[in-house]
Amino acid sequence: MARRDREEKPGKRRSREGEEAPGKRRSRDSPSPSSLDGERDSPVGRKRRRVAAAPWRRDDDDATLDAEAASFAAWARPSGDERRARRALERRVAAVARGLWPRSTCRCYGSSASGADWFESDLDLRVEVNEPMTYLSPSRACVELEDALRAAGGATGLEARPHARVPIVCFEDGPTGVSVDVSFADGDDDGDASPLKHFSPAHDQADLMLVLKAWTRGAGLDKPFTGGVGSFRLGVLADAYLRRYHRDPSRYPSGRLAGFPRWCLDSFDLHRDAVVLRHGGRSARVAYGGVDVSRFRRACAAAVAEPTLSGWISDVDELARRRGDKRARAARLCQTSLRGAAIPPPPSYAAPEPYEPDLFGIE
Repeated sequence: MARRDREEKPGKRRSREGEEAPGKRRSRDSPSPSSLDGERDSPVGRKRRRVAAAPWRRDDDDATLDAEAASFAAWARPSGDERRARRALERRVAAVARGLWPRSTCRCYGSSASGADWFESDLDLRVEVNEPMTYLSPSRACVELEDALRAAGGATGLEARPHARVPIVCFEDGPTGVSVDVSFADGDDDGDASPLKHFSPAHDQADLMLVLKAWTRGAGLDKPFTGGVGSFRLGVLADAYLRRYHRDPSRYPSGRLAGFPRWCLDSFDLHRDAVVLRHGGRSARVAYGGVDVSRFRRACAAAVAEPTLSGWISDVDELARRRGDKRARAARLCQTSLRGAAIPPPPSYAAPEPYEPDLFGIE
């Protein structure tokens, strides 16, 4: 009896190996967990989920990338409260500068002045001391302003860079969360930098620039001192591309925005090419030395393969969180301020205060 059982066991083993349970047979016909994970992590699935979660999307948007870029620009531009809070921040910095140099003025420039800013844009300010710079260089003024801002409080991450090519003071304003860069006018702004000062895009690039700023920020290419392009050079590069695009749009059938990374890959070499700006009979070359070209080209190649804007931006959820935080901060500041108090005239255009002493006998 035992021998018969031993003889039947191999047959039973073969039958077990040759047959499959009905449940196992159905599981083979259905997708395996690994294949489901592959579909879940596939670019198509990821893009669909991101598009649904993108806070700038509207129901009436077209399926084109350019239409989504226009929606993103409308969503990302600073609100009225945010602009009021930035103007109030500009006035606070001007007040600190006047405490050091009574005749100084402070004015806003860059994207915040031209309207090409988004809610993550830095506030670029330039202080004009309006005093003889015999004993006060921009580097020394940079250190003095840092000490005064530290004493005034409210600034986080305060750092003076007196030995940079352009001495600058950088900090983040605590109440608004806005990053501020303060530089100094030294009287040489009419030299070779004049074409750079007067740079004006030949074509409207507002929507395009806002998307490109978010794209470079997500790719870690927004800061020049970390291998990035920087806002100004990115605007110059976008203007050079738009000149080509409007000359022959048929070369870019995928649209204006989608054509930018393709043009950077095929037609512009950041190693050797430069953009020449001209103004008033002068010219200046904008080169792209210091840019991490390999990282920039990888970002361009990844953007070319993405048919939706959500694929261009690395973390949509984090961007939406920061957008809500900036709006809420600005709204609280405007509610706690007296009506109109947060919308002062620009300090550079304000008349001299009557209590300011006439130190040099000019008036």
